[in-house]
Amino acid sequence: MLDWSLKPLPAEDVSKLPAALERDRKVGLYKTAITLFEKGKFWEEAINVMDSLGSQYKNFDFDYIQLAELLKLQAQFYQNISTVERIYHEYFRVGFYGKGFGEYAVSILIPYMAMRNYADMPFLEQGVYL
Repeated sequence: MLDWSLKPLPAEDVSKLPAALERDRKVGLYKTAITLFEKGKFWEEAINVMDSLGSQYKNFDFDYIQLAELLKLQAQFYQNISTVERIYHEYFRVGFYGKGFGEYAVSILIPYMAMRNYADMPFLEQGVYL
């Protein structure tokens, strides 16, 4: 786990992160998480990450400019939660049993995300309805 310290960290080849202070890397990872949650319209979790980052800006760094920017974005996320329509996906656990599906699919379970038209779901191609 990264801390909020000023300890320098080396560059990482696997994740392609440049050399940075531990605090700066943690802030960068928090901002990346916020961006990804925003992209996935999972604003509630982005707000949780923002609360942690905002607490650091407010109580330890006294960086009120960054805090103000963060709070503006957080306000936008609250508006999005209230006004933007989101589609919640349904998932099915599909099992292929018997000899009609070939050796590759014997006794395995596969999660499928539901499509708007259930007839278009890939496991229904062979005309077998579960």
